[in-house]
Amino acid sequence: MQLFIPDTLVVSPTPVAAVTPEGGDITLSCTVTRRLLHPTFLSVTWSLRKASSSAPPELVLSLGPLGAVTTGPGYAQRYAMGGLRLAPGRDGLFSLVLSRVTAAGDQGAYVCTGRQWTYEEGVARSVVERHGEMGQVTVTPTGQSLNVTASSSSAGGPVSLGATLGLLCTVAADNLALLALGVTWLRDGRHVIAAMDRNGVVLPAAAIAASNGSSGGGAEVGLERTGEGQYRLSLRGVAARDSGAYTCRVRASVGGDSGRWYQVAERTSAPVVVKVAQISEYLLKMWR
Repeated sequence: MQLFIPDTLVVSPTPVAAVTPEGGDITLSCTVTRRLLHPTFLSVTWSLRKASSSAPPELVLSLGPLGAVTTGPGYAQRYAMGGLRLAPGRDGLFSLVLSRVTAAGDQGAYVCTGRQWTYEEGVARSVVERHGEMGQVTVTPTGQSLNVTASSSSAGGPVSLGATLGLLCTVAADNLALLALGVTWLRDGRHVIAAMDRNGVVLPAAAIAASNGSSGGGAEVGLERTGEGQYRLSLRGVAARDSGAYTCRVRASVGGDSGRWYQVAERTSAPVVVKVAQISEYLLKMWR
């Protein structure tokens, strides 16, 4: 004979932030309580109904009545890598944090489900469950605000043969601090001059030369990050073949905690035209 347990379960979701930038965090908090008239246990489950799908909500994570964690099929690695974590709470508050969210994977309506359980002869029995709508989350795509501009220290004038030229790539985005940026400088849209990956590592000169074949320039090339969103290309000892249209291509990624990186946007600056004079700066001064 089953013991009658009155329904005292209360599920109170905390409204989730309606808009969050790509690469940011989403905190899903839900209070699940019951009156302890009989020995019972609680569980809480978070689910996501994606905006682009008519399918039933997919499981994100479930915290079982005895503390066991179950993740949805697409969230196991993310949980293992710390991109999905439970935050401590009190008085029935359960919080789940999703880190470095993407528009493709984390946008939609979140649901919190609380359940009350009893154990009879070692077998778990669900007594009652309730669902709470946490709200619709819109993840702002990085591409909406990502902007890349290139400028030259020569201010558009000709560069003397053998001189040093500086080109600056400036990156702006609403969520710039949350992004990992890969930066590539190109000449005439196809010749790679210098590149830095999203970890800040500059591609070796030998690899650049191999990718360009015999189309490299004559200058000594350097690339460095000089500030947040600023990448300086230095061309020392320019030659005539360094003339051309220079562009800065930026690929923005988020991820890492999930074990994978996701490219979320790409932008290329308008070209900066570099003209190298056919005569050295020394001779120019002699003739003046």
